[in-house]
Parts: sequence; structure tokens; C-alpha cells
Amino acid sequence: MNYYVKKMEEMNVELEKLLDAASSEIITALDSRVQMKNQKENVTNFVKELLEKMEAKEVHREALDLAYTSLNNLAQYVTNEPIRLSTTVAILEQRRMALAECKNLCDDTKYSMSQHALKEKRIEQSIKDGTVNENRAIGSRPEKLRDIRNTMSKIENRPASTSATERFSEENSYEDNVEIAEENI
Repeated sequence: MNYYVKKMEEMNVELEKLLDAASSEIITALDSRVQMKNQKENVTNFVKELLEKMEAKEVHREALDLAYTSLNNLAQYVTNEPIRLSTTVAILEQRRMALAECKNLCDDTKYSMSQHALKEKRIEQSIKDGTVNENRAIGSRPEKLRDIRNTMSKIENRPASTSATERFSEENSYEDNVEIAEENI
């Protein structure tokens, strides 16, 4: 169980890094939004003034059309940029919220796993001590029978205290003198 708690902790650290990155992206985008708003107002006013001056003067028609189209495109860009930036900030905020929710779920799962491991250790110790069926203090709850039975079955199914190499070789051993049925030949 300890392995899973460690993995949850590692995942938590990575989620924390992602949360920090998302928050810094939001701060950067919001900072840019103020700049873009001021820029939009300045450029829009400039374009309006320029268009008014161009309409008042008679110039070569093709050059006027090109300048007029370019200035309209610039005005449209400047008008749409804050909307695009707001959408980007909303997406970044949703990402940050999703990451925060994932982190909370990881925290809850890690806490639950560690509590479960502590409970198993406590039950295992009381089984070894022989105090599992003794009277308990007033106001305290007994351990659930299901938890006691599960812990007892884990204790009974544990291999003897041998090294991992010995257990691996025992599990993967085979017999050389096995008779082979004639049908299988």
C-alpha cells in the first residue's frame, strides 16, 4: 500500500507544477489583456481619424482602396484581439480548475489509502497481540469484521519470510521428469 501512496504523492507534485504553470499563463495573459485594450483604443481612434482624412481628400482611387482595405483589416484585427485573448484566458482558467480538481482527488485518494494502510497495520498488530476480540474502551467503535477477515486472510496468504529471489525461483520452477501424454506428441 505504501507504494501507491508514494505514487499518489509523485502525481500530486506533478499536478502542482502544472497548476503553477497554468496560473502563470493566466497572469501573463491578463497582463497582456490590459495592454491590448489600451492598444485597441489608440489604434481604433487613429484608424478612424485616418479614414476620415482619406475620404475628405481626393487621391488616386486604387491607392485609396488599398489603404482603406488595409486600415479596415487592421481595425478588425484590433477589435477581435481582445475577444480572442478573453477566450484564451477562459480556456486557461478552465484548465487550472480541472488541474485543481485532479489534485484534490489525488489528495483525497492518498489520504484514504494511507488511512486504510494504518487501519490494516492496527488490525494486524491487534491480531498478533491477540487483542482483536478483547473489550474496547467505552465510546470507541470496533473494527469492521470485513476488515478483520481481510487482514487475517492477507496474513495467512503471505509467503514465509524468504528473499524475493527465492520466491521467484520457487514460483517459476518446473519439473524435468514430467510424463508427456501421447496425445500431445
